[in-house]
Amino acid sequence: ATIRDWNGQMIGLVIVFRDISGKTMMERELQTIEKLKAVTIVAAGIAHDFNNLLTAILGNINIAKMHTAGRYDLHSFLNEAEKACLRATGLTQQMLSFSKGGAPVKKTISIRELIEDTALFAMSGSTVASEFRFPGDLWSVDVDPVQLSQVIQNLVINAVQSMPSGGSLVIAAENRVVNDLDHLPLAVGSYVKIMVKDSGCGMDQKTQSKIFDPFFTTKATGSGLGLTNSYLIVGNHKGHMTLESEPGKGTRFYIYLPAASGERSVDISRTSEKYIAGKHILIMEDESIVINTIRKMFEFIGCTVDIEQDCDQTIARYRESIEKNIPYDLVLLDLTIPGGRGGVETLRELFKINPSVMAIVSSGYSNDPVMARYEEYGFRGVLRKPYRIEEIHEMLRELFASSTQ
Repeated sequence: ATIRDWNGQMIGLVIVFRDISGKTMMERELQTIEKLKAVTIVAAGIAHDFNNLLTAILGNINIAKMHTAGRYDLHSFLNEAEKACLRATGLTQQMLSFSKGGAPVKKTISIRELIEDTALFAMSGSTVASEFRFPGDLWSVDVDPVQLSQVIQNLVINAVQSMPSGGSLVIAAENRVVNDLDHLPLAVGSYVKIMVKDSGCGMDQKTQSKIFDPFFTTKATGSGLGLTNSYLIVGNHKGHMTLESEPGKGTRFYIYLPAASGERSVDISRTSEKYIAGKHILIMEDESIVINTIRKMFEFIGCTVDIEQDCDQTIARYRESIEKNIPYDLVLLDLTIPGGRGGVETLRELFKINPSVMAIVSSGYSNDPVMARYEEYGFRGVLRKPYRIEEIHEMLRELFASSTQ
């Protein structure tokens, strides 16, 4: 703008400089989000059916492992088969993460153990040295442990592959308070910031601009979905994921996750062992291939099980148990029953019979909103298909421990 004197003569100029780097960064993030919407039509139904099959496969392998603990040769073969099933489970979870309506099934946890275990497993067999840096006062976070493990695994595998001749990987976390001056697409508040840093080949600006795009990959055999899936997962946790990199100087990924607002939870694995043998459980499950496996898994840990295949039969069996004054300790309800009423409708009817019924929901369609907000529907917990005996045992231990407090 010009500055003029009383006679209209120009005597100067006013020049305003405005830093738009924050705005530009936000625009790039919005463009990335828009690109991701293009892949939300991935068929979650296929993943659901596949998870039912994996429940039968993984469950039987799990049971066989328990019976062959003393046979190293058989046990090792079954262990490899179980690992393959778990990798297949990871693929279905990635598919479900792209589906509409997906939401994390959150727990309040301390992330240190989860990150270390996931990273070390992903690095097994590599020549990369690892280092973990976690402060003692690190805040807890509300996360889906399965999904967060996927994120860490994807980042660690990418880091290891960028260092074929060996190198170093540093994973660190810190407490961080985000404000408007940080120019991050995050609400102001408290976060846990995770850094995954490698000494690999790094990447140029062009590659960085596409790194979260669906199906973009620099690998000959890559799917291009790992980092996209990780970005979606972090976003669904109301967090943010970004990176810094230079060719030849390695890459640093940063993950921001909202800190938990409540009290820090105690890890279930460290709670006192509760006696769960003899619990009487009613299960609603329509898949015949899954029924026998589920029965054997629950019976292996000492529970007695009755299984019905639809809503009406389940309600009738539960009403009968109340009338005989031998109510079930727990009801496990499949979320979806093709052609019939599913878990939500069934639980609604069970509440009419017994307002104190204890129920958990299970599904291979783990991105359904009911799975993420199960408490709003009256459920006490969630079992995502496929699951192992250890997860059943952990769930029962948590439920019956809390019910006696």
